[in-house]
Amino acid sequence: MAKTNSSGGVHVDPDEVRAAFRFLDIGDKGTVSLKDLRSRLSPFYRDMPMKELRFLMGGQDEVSQEDVLSLLADNDLVFDPVAEAFRVFDPSGKGFADPAVLADVFRQLGFEDLGTEDMEVVLKAADGDGDGRISLDDFRGMLGGEATAGGGTRDDRPASSAVQGAHPKDATDSQEPPS
Repeated sequence: MAKTNSSGGVHVDPDEVRAAFRFLDIGDKGTVSLKDLRSRLSPFYRDMPMKELRFLMGGQDEVSQEDVLSLLADNDLVFDPVAEAFRVFDPSGKGFADPAVLADVFRQLGFEDLGTEDMEVVLKAADGDGDGRISLDDFRGMLGGEATAGGGTRDDRPASSAVQGAHPKDATDSQEPPS
């Protein structure tokens, strides 16, 4: 179950926001634009309307990490963002990430040269309880360094360090969002 903040909304860990911001900040410029957000979210949410992207940006065209932390600090959201993110990888609702969907997301992020062995490494690294599948608990453990249901633990590295040194082929998006 997700933690709550003082307003009863979803607790947002500043370290998780920083990790997400690093992923979204194309070019490491200290801000995320609508273009950046659309480019980074498109592999996960292919047809996200501009209205929803603007909502995620708090109605702004560009946000800093501090803006995001401020927007989320005392939110009143009542959903589990990790479970919602996991649904991208488990579209059929079976309770486990679909390896084909996972491979497709990696391809769309620009990691086209990940072969079968590479995907096996990713799956093994994310499988916290060692059952050969990635469950929601495994996904939580991978993202937050928390203990998994099987008793295993994750270290404190951000999830992105699992592919340290690997970079998407094309990290930019040439399409500008409509005004």
